[in-house]
Amino acid sequence: MADDPKPVDYTYEDAASILKSLGFVLATASGTSHRRWRYKGANGLVTTIALVDRGKGPIKSVYIKEMIRLLKESNLVPGEVE
Repeated sequence: MADDPKPVDYTYEDAASILKSLGFVLATASGTSHRRWRYKGANGLVTTIALVDRGKGPIKSVYIKEMIRLLKESNLVPGEVE
């Protein structure tokens, strides 16, 4: 996903699976399709990633790109911040 220049075919479940595997926890939300995933690093810094769960179909590429940018910025995936 991080190496995909046009991340248009990923679902919310794909992104959520990656975040879970990295130790992110889904914050409580009700009545909305917006989901906030939080990760507290060893240094105490909290990284929050927002995604939209529409139920079916691909997630907008802007959410995937932002997720990857924040993961790189937090040193949770290798690569330079773009």
